[in-house]
Amino acid sequence: MADKKKGLNGSTKILADAMKQVFTEAMEPVHEELSDIRENMATKDDLKTTNDNVQAQLAQHRKDITSDVKRIVSRK
Repeated sequence: MADKKKGLNGSTKILADAMKQVFTEAMEPVHEELSDIRENMATKDDLKTTNDNVQAQLAQHRKDITSDVKRIVSRK
């Protein structure tokens, strides 16, 4: 009886290991896709930050140019 119980536990462990392996292999493409999505989101965040910084710089340049033009025009 002890041998039968031990064999059942061993079989259960083998079954559990096999199920775990199948599940892990089945989920691998999902994990890869999620990793790609995370990377794309980070890239989009970086692009948005860069765009925001460039827009702020352009706004400052416009302000500086407008100020310079007004100063030059007022001299004449």
